[in-house]
Amino acid sequence: AKYHDAVVMPWYRNQDQPQYFYVAEICSHLNPKSSFPGSDYQTFEEYYQKKYGITVQNSSQPLLDVDHTSARLNFLTPRYVNRKGVALPTSSEETKRAKRENLEQKQILVPELCMIHPF
Repeated sequence: AKYHDAVVMPWYRNQDQPQYFYVAEICSHLNPKSSFPGSDYQTFEEYYQKKYGITVQNSSQPLLDVDHTSARLNFLTPRYVNRKGVALPTSSEETKRAKRENLEQKQILVPELCMIHPF
């Protein structure tokens, strides 16, 4: 529960410009052995091993579905446009397609590889 509504920072990424993410959902149906989206890696474990040289220790931990905080916390962007200023789709078919595309762009993080940002 410590990741519920938390802001996290992956410690293995660029430390000069740390990226903060809001935990949108704790995915109890996903763990480091789950299939990695895309065809380059079999699992999340393999992705972190090959891309960052990191061995995930706890392979049963649930994964975190996160949003980049700058997008989540930008209250200057009206709700009917995305953060690039493009109008959001209005028809249901377009909305479904946008949601599908969004799924592929999701950021999924491993809790043990993140630091929780203190408030």
